[in-house]
Amino acid sequence: RDEECAALLAIPFADGLRITLTNGSTQTLQGVGIDAAIDRRPSACESHARLRVASLELHGGGAEVEMAGAGRLAGVVAEVGTHEPTVLSLTPDHEEAPSYKLFWPPAAVGKSALSGWSEGLAWEWTLLAAPAWQAGCRIASDLSDAEPVSLHVFYYEDLPSVSTTN
Repeated sequence: RDEECAALLAIPFADGLRITLTNGSTQTLQGVGIDAAIDRRPSACESHARLRVASLELHGGGAEVEMAGAGRLAGVVAEVGTHEPTVLSLTPDHEEAPSYKLFWPPAAVGKSALSGWSEGLAWEWTLLAAPAWQAGCRIASDLSDAEPVSLHVFYYEDLPSVSTTN
């Protein structure tokens, strides 16, 4: 448990998320904090993390998502504004990790093994359990420019431990 705490405490603050679109432009986004802090600490550890989200629209092509700081990518929600069959592929930065292809509508391939499908035109998948995904991923879609994808990228920003003395 001591090693677990040391590993958590060693992670510095995230200073944002860098997203590079396939047209070559790069945006560095500062995430908006989610209301509830996500408690990541083991019982003997003072460290915890806050979940943050950064959003952008992807118009055709794809994007590379990477942590600009040393935070950890938590997951992505992709909202697709079309009923047309669509493929979105995800490739982690770690070459040995598997890639995934997500299909819309989900009936095309049956239930997703990655996560449940939410109501409306949205995919959601969680990367928390896969260290290879935590530094970032590459996202590609076969959508045209007229069919944008809204990406909501979630990541953890670790907060420093707080101690009080009387």
